[in-house]
Amino acid sequence: MENTTDTNTGPFRVPQPGKFALERAELDLKPLRAFGAAADVPDGPNIDMEKGGFIIPGHGPVPTSNPGKKEGNCEGTQQAGGLQRERPGFGLRKRASCRSETRGSTGETHRAPGKAGATGETKSTTGDAGPTAGEARATPIATGASPQTLGCRLSVLLRLEELEHWYPSSRIVRCSSGLALMAVDVGVIRSLPYRGRLLLEIPLDDPYGLTPFPKPNTQLVPMVRAWASWGDGVRPAGDHVYPDASICAYMPDEWTWGRDPLHVLVDWYTSWLAKSLHLQFLNRWPGPQHCPAIVAIRRKMLDEFCRCGGPKRYRECHYLDDRQRSTYELVSKERTAAAWYLWEVRRRGWATTPPWAR
Repeated sequence: MENTTDTNTGPFRVPQPGKFALERAELDLKPLRAFGAAADVPDGPNIDMEKGGFIIPGHGPVPTSNPGKKEGNCEGTQQAGGLQRERPGFGLRKRASCRSETRGSTGETHRAPGKAGATGETKSTTGDAGPTAGEARATPIATGASPQTLGCRLSVLLRLEELEHWYPSSRIVRCSSGLALMAVDVGVIRSLPYRGRLLLEIPLDDPYGLTPFPKPNTQLVPMVRAWASWGDGVRPAGDHVYPDASICAYMPDEWTWGRDPLHVLVDWYTSWLAKSLHLQFLNRWPGPQHCPAIVAIRRKMLDEFCRCGGPKRYRECHYLDDRQRSTYELVSKERTAAAWYLWEVRRRGWATTPPWAR
């Protein structure tokens, strides 16, 4: 991708003032409002995901499970009228964990297509799984190659076959000796004319060797970073990004390398895009959230959920405490956290800039 200094040209552009305001009256925003209402219910309704990354706000209680415990495949259901998979609590910051099964009215367990056994154990063969991680780095991977060309170990660990099933557009766009950049197109809200593109940076080396030192905020650097744009190159609105401009869409215990499949992570990032649309058109970030105090003060998010991730609104939780702190203190705390984040990124040998700026 080309880098450009003009913010209104090139692969990632800033939306022009008034553009979304003019379009708001011409669009059906009911599905977007329904998504926001579903995200606003902590541990409440489900949010389903159709093939291709189209969000469907669901209904029903979120099944509970032990946080951090692997419970098989996060696959879902095959329903009449199109492939769907149920994501209990998806898009909600306080979800318990991603359940491996959903049950229909008969109690029968349904699973999405894929090579998964009854116990949730992923099966693969050496004949079609591709090269090992070492071979993948030694052999150049062509632009537009399938994600499964990253090697057998990553295909099994991240369940890349399932990723290609639910997100058929997934392709490798760049690959180095230690990182692969993958592009994934997502539909977000079917009734709206906005389609997103995600750029996922996947480490080819074992990330367990990247255990962070006990420094503040280093554990918040995700193992798989992602950047987003709309189909015309416009960057999504929102302050929920890391210092390297990558997406901040989930907490560390909500997606774990080696425990959860990669397509579940893409689900989280698709939900982040939908929340960005909700902010752009309806002027509110839906659902529980985490953000610095200085951001909450600047945005005046009094009626949104508190910046701490709790179930209360900001005006009822940390607003008065934040107002009593000086701007210097708030800015200094944010910059310190950003410095530790970038320190950890450099320690891992990764770039501190977005892919289009390299």
